[in-house]
Amino acid sequence: MIYVVSDLENIQLDDDSVNKVIVSLVIHEVTNISKALDEIKRILKPGGQVLFIEWEAMETESGPPLHERIDSQELTQRLEKNEFEVEVVQLNPVN
Repeated sequence: MIYVVSDLENIQLDDDSVNKVIVSLVIHEVTNISKALDEIKRILKPGGQVLFIEWEAMETESGPPLHERIDSQELTQRLEKNEFEVEVVQLNPVN
């Protein structure tokens, strides 16, 4: 297994080069989410999988401010618009 730390809007990997991508608690920080999703789709092999873990759009004691969070329905819509097959799994009330 190889881990690559990269800017999500310009991933330094070849097309169709990875089986799995993990994007954990950072997509709300990305300036151009559509470009990031295009990049993730570009590097995924056919049948590849992406795991997004993100803060739910609700006020909590930890995590980013509410105005920076992405509602799970909005993220789902963005993923579907970019032709990702989506399954939402609630890890806990805030993620």
